[in-house]
Amino acid sequence: MVFAEDDWALHPDWTLNLGLRLDRIGLDNEDSTARTEDSRTNTGSIAHAGLTWRFAPGWSHSLLAAASYRAPDIMERFKSINLGGGVMLLGNPDLAPEKSRSLEYSLHYADGRFSASANAFANWVDDLITETYVSPTRYTMKNVGKARILGAEAQGEWRLTPRHTLYGNVAWLTGKDTNADEPLRNIAPLSGLFGLRYDRGNGFWALGEIRCAADKKNGPDDVQDLPGWGTANLAAGYGADSGSLRHEVSLHLRNLLDRRYVNPLANSRGMTVLEPGFNAEVLYTLSF
Repeated sequence: MVFAEDDWALHPDWTLNLGLRLDRIGLDNEDSTARTEDSRTNTGSIAHAGLTWRFAPGWSHSLLAAASYRAPDIMERFKSINLGGGVMLLGNPDLAPEKSRSLEYSLHYADGRFSASANAFANWVDDLITETYVSPTRYTMKNVGKARILGAEAQGEWRLTPRHTLYGNVAWLTGKDTNADEPLRNIAPLSGLFGLRYDRGNGFWALGEIRCAADKKNGPDDVQDLPGWGTANLAAGYGADSGSLRHEVSLHLRNLLDRRYVNPLANSRGMTVLEPGFNAEVLYTLSF
């Protein structure tokens, strides 16, 4: 892989960013009961150009254009997964790399206590790699020809006091197989997160947040519609520095109301897989 990127200050308020990457990817699959021995090699390039304008104190916006490709990974080429209920998901050794063109606009604001950003993007993909329905007992990876993906995101953080911070984000996405004139599968529904965090200042912190998602009703005909969901979560922890290391222990309580829901991006064909109900987790984190 060869990669180059740089920023040019065209003006104190204008910055141009250019980047280029050239790479070669090789995959080898050993003989197994599911797939015979095989190998594939792909070469490609990725290029982008972005322009940022700081047009007022605390404000900036950016426009980015890019052309890229993505080689199928070894799982997409050679996997053989039993999804349960007699349904199999198979890879495809003959997948072609995805090629895409994208355009993204973003707006940013930040001052001492409040920061927010929003962006919208469009992505046009040739030879998109996705799971394709073959029969009631079989899905396979396939290049679908052409696809269009549109999306928007927004996030913000407001420091109400030196110890209290309100934060949140929301994301929306839609995708379409333009050859088949049908929605893409595995596109996330509208979702968001909203929370309040407390930092004591001595290493102790605590937060409460709500995660939610809208109904999932924009999939292909063979994909089940799913209702929206929301969960309430609490967490608290304590961290301390020791030399160049930081140690932290935290307790996380998730789905406090024990809601019954399904995540459409973590679902198995042929059966309904529920997400965990009320659960607790203790984590130890070492940072260096």
